[in-house]
Order: sequence, then C-alpha cells, then structure tokens
Amino acid sequence: VRCVQETGGINAEYMGNRFQKLRRMKGANQSDEFFKEWEKAQRIEKNIRSDLRTRDVYISNGQSAAKIEATIRGQITEFSTAVDSLVKLIAAFEKDPTKYNIVPQEIQRRRNVINGMKNTLSEFQQKAQSKSKSNLFDEQKPLGKNFEDSYDTKKMDNEQLMSTTKKLFQDQYQHLSLIHI
Repeated sequence: VRCVQETGGINAEYMGNRFQKLRRMKGANQSDEFFKEWEKAQRIEKNIRSDLRTRDVYISNGQSAAKIEATIRGQITEFSTAVDSLVKLIAAFEKDPTKYNIVPQEIQRRRNVINGMKNTLSEFQQKAQSKSKSNLFDEQKPLGKNFEDSYDTKKMDNEQLMSTTKKLFQDQYQHLSLIHI
C-alpha cells in the first residue's frame, strides 16, 4: 500500500519526485545546500508523523505517553530549525540568484515548498499541544466505577479541585485522630 502524505496542500511525494528530477537536471548542483536541508526536514517530518501516531496509540490504550511527547517536542524544534535554514537559503538565493545559478521561478517553487513546511510545522505544534498535557479527566478513564463529579466539583479547575481535596483529607484526618484517641 502506498501512502501519500499531504504537506500543507503540497503533495510531499510529488515534491520529492520533482526535486529528484531537478537534481538530475543541468544546473542543479548535487551539493546544493537547499536539497540537503530539505531532505533533512523531510526525514524529521516523517519521524514526527510516526511518533504522533505512536503517541495516539499509547493514549488510547491508557499508557503513559510522556517520553514520546518529549521526543516529539524535540523533533518539532529540530524541524523548525530546518525550516528556518531553508528560509535563510531562499533569502540568500533572492539576494544573488546568479551566484547560485537559480532562476526566479525556481526560487518561487522552493518558497512554496517552504510555505507547505511552515503549515506542517504549525499542524505539528497544534497536535503536540492538543494532547501533550495529561488531562486526567478528559483523556483517561476514571479509577472508580460510576465516577461522576458532584455539583460542587464540576465547575472547578484543577487548582481548585486540588485545594478542595486537600482540605477534605485534612478534615478526615482530624476526625480520624479524634476517634483513635
């Protein structure tokens, strides 16, 4: 089965094939720094997508995903750095296209690829933040059977709930200590 990934509206497989063809064309330098950075960014993107799927499986199985979430955050930072490098290369190409032997149409095509990568980066950042914090009440099953919030606790945020729980435990401890005497 062949999987085609969409990258911000730009078909990544198509762009990959296009860049491979461009590489073989006369005038496309094999040591072109843009291609090296682009390939690096593509590898990172593929790893992030895979790790996001793995994280979702962990979460759906009720397993801890903290380790893989940290990995994903690091990869997103690395992907962001690669995209920034590509943006800087495009700026250099625009300053002196003759030095890099590149035509304005090719600069625009590469800019479109970078815009697709920026969209992908935003998508990754949103996905990473959407489940990165352990939402104990939204993501995981409650520990007890027939667990429901009372009317008083339904509208509390986590901090208020923790404070109320702490006070409840202290009150119970005091009552228990009176009984034990």
